[in-house]
Amino acid sequence: MFRYKKKKFNPELYPSHHKKKRNAIWFWIASGAIIILLLTGAGYAALNLVWLRVADFKVEGNVQVPPDAIISETAKEMLTNTWRGWIGPGNILFWVFGKTPERLDRFPEVKEVRVTSNLFTRSVNITAEERTPFAILCEASSTRCFVMDHEGILFASAPQTEGTLILKIQDATNRTLLLGMPFLPDALWIHHVFSVLEALKRNDFVPRATSIESLSLRTWSVKVTQGPTFVFSLNFVPDNLDSILSNLSGKLDFSSVSTVNFEVPNRIYYQ
Repeated sequence: MFRYKKKKFNPELYPSHHKKKRNAIWFWIASGAIIILLLTGAGYAALNLVWLRVADFKVEGNVQVPPDAIISETAKEMLTNTWRGWIGPGNILFWVFGKTPERLDRFPEVKEVRVTSNLFTRSVNITAEERTPFAILCEASSTRCFVMDHEGILFASAPQTEGTLILKIQDATNRTLLLGMPFLPDALWIHHVFSVLEALKRNDFVPRATSIESLSLRTWSVKVTQGPTFVFSLNFVPDNLDSILSNLSGKLDFSSVSTVNFEVPNRIYYQ
């Protein structure tokens, strides 16, 4: 009986068929690339339509930093997402969606920024809360001085000052001080220093020279206009300090006392 033997397909014997198949593959690849490019271009064009452009920028609360600088730096802080870089800060979608910054690293004088935006009015409002001066800190080994706020943050350079009108703190620790950083490494120390200074003020003791003596020994001091130098620890506020200070003038002859030491809890030493 005669049997038919099926032959295997050999593409080399049919070069035109192989070529058509290869051309079809490249056609679909090229078509897909063109479609992607068209969709990308259309999306980009849509995102840059006039009705998506920011119509109004408003900056409030700023005195020390110009409005344009606040807008520019806020936009830079928001460029943490790649998609924002595609559309840019001129597009209202840049401001409406995603996280907004609370602070501006470049401007330590700005304590906080709040960004609000409206998609329908295409408006962006930035409210800047700037730091207010509380005291001046000066490096003992140089002429560099800095303004600090009530949180102890150094936020601006300052000239050397004399007198008691502005509270001045001398730093004798030989540290390198930086803008935007607290003047002491521990927030609790800052709280203790400011609490003692407020107690002195309430009891009519005017600081004439305030100094951070040693971070390792946790020591700081205040020389008051009445004469003596009060020495404190950064670790605590003396108990009943207001009561002690109010009675101190009647118990001690400040003309013969040079130092009053509060470094030991519940103890007072003077000489």
